[in-house]
Amino acid sequence: VSATNCTVGYPQQVSVVVEDDDSAPTVNLSVSKTSITESASSPSATVTATLSAISGLPVTVIPTFGGSATWMSDYSNTVSSIVIPAGSAAGSLTIRTMQDTRDEAAETVTVTLGEIVNGAAGLTNQVTVTITDDDPAPTVTLSAGETRSVIEAWGQATLTAALSAVSELPVTVVLSVSGTAAPVSDFTLSPMSIAI
Repeated sequence: VSATNCTVGYPQQVSVVVEDDDSAPTVNLSVSKTSITESASSPSATVTATLSAISGLPVTVIPTFGGSATWMSDYSNTVSSIVIPAGSAAGSLTIRTMQDTRDEAAETVTVTLGEIVNGAAGLTNQVTVTITDDDPAPTVTLSAGETRSVIEAWGQATLTAALSAVSELPVTVVLSVSGTAAPVSDFTLSPMSIAI
């Protein structure tokens, strides 16, 4: 500080704080694939959190996971939160399928915006990924136990339907009969289907 026709006093410096008046950016989610197939190669889908405007502050997104798929059984995710560094527009996480041997229906993973630090939720706050099963349906075999021949009037045989592998889906086996014995007059079959 310099002065003319006066003496410089103290303090010679002052600070001015400029307060930001801009709103925090909003965060929207998107996904690279809405459907992936279970496989030993672990196919993946990328979930991206994108800011409405670049921020001078780091933005942390802590998503929640839901849906019918089970974490660490049907899928895994690379990180539990998405960090968007200051000056960046987006960040992401990856969902990978996990292989099993069960025949099952397609399952879903939903990713929803949860807690957001230095940001706010946008309109697209949830995405869904469907995991399609790649396992074949099990085969069914019938057996009558140790009983092959029964006596008319009071004989009985029990038929058992067995699966080649446990299935996550209900299996119904509809029975049909053939041979020289006549239904009703020679035998009855009850029920006509087996539910597993």
